[in-house]
Amino acid sequence: MKITFYAKNIKLTSDLEDYARSKINALEHYIKNVLDCRVELDYASGQRTGQVYRVEVNMRVPKQYLLRAVHTAPDIHEAIDLVIPKLKKEIGKYKEKMERRTEKKRSWSFRKMFGKKRKGRRFRF
Repeated sequence: MKITFYAKNIKLTSDLEDYARSKINALEHYIKNVLDCRVELDYASGQRTGQVYRVEVNMRVPKQYLLRAVHTAPDIHEAIDLVIPKLKKEIGKYKEKMERRTEKKRSWSFRKMFGKKRKGRRFRF
């Protein structure tokens, strides 16, 4: 998986990059066909929010889908850790959507091949 890092108002150290890369590479267990991944790390300080780190992860997958998750936290490592469950949830939604699509195609081809299923009767092969 190709991972690209973008840092805004924060210095991207090799330790931080390795930490984020290891967390995101662990997601390959759930989804294998990721085209590329973009990780944005941002630091912002405001009067109301205080000092917060923002992590945004965009994963491009086949069929022009974009899986996106954002999290803010007072610590950069905490933000990276908490964005991973959100990505897992997005991956689950994507997988369910793809399964529903293939299920519709299968049922359509089954009806086309064998005709309408009649009540109370089963197909005999």
